[in-house]
Amino acid sequence: MKQKSWSRMTKEEKRITTIKDTLAQLASKTIVLQAGAGYLSSILKGELILEQDHVNVKDVLPQITCQVCLKGALFLGHVSRHNNCFTNRYGFEVDEVDTKERLISVFSVLQLDMVETAFECSVITDDTDQLETFAEGGKITELGEKCVKFGKRFKNDTNRFKAIMNNMLENKGIFTP
Repeated sequence: MKQKSWSRMTKEEKRITTIKDTLAQLASKTIVLQAGAGYLSSILKGELILEQDHVNVKDVLPQITCQVCLKGALFLGHVSRHNNCFTNRYGFEVDEVDTKERLISVFSVLQLDMVETAFECSVITDDTDQLETFAEGGKITELGEKCVKFGKRFKNDTNRFKAIMNNMLENKGIFTP
């Protein structure tokens, strides 16, 4: 059966596909998960020297291992399907804003904040003001507590990540702590 093109997929199908692609990157050891890693920190497998600039990330992923947080993992899962993200001999030609825009095309801002909170076991980013209330001195909300509690059930980053991804797969690509 022919795979549906990205442009014809529903938002739910795009979320599910991105999650599955991300899990495939983890299984192939292209990504190494680490809470607090930031989006992307490349760790090279051996000596990877790019002879030219502006190379598709999809083409170099098999040659590198990227140490990533959850959002970085989702980003690499997303770009592993597309040839529209580039790297050069000095690193990725994308920044946090570009990464976030690509992820928001698939996941809501709240969902990204929730999964990051569960992965990091604390509120790191709250762009929607639904996980933490600054009016009360930075008090975590009930939703924020649920995300943190979900994450703390797992002792290591990889198991926590897999649990979050499996939760999303079971809920149409939406994290439900």
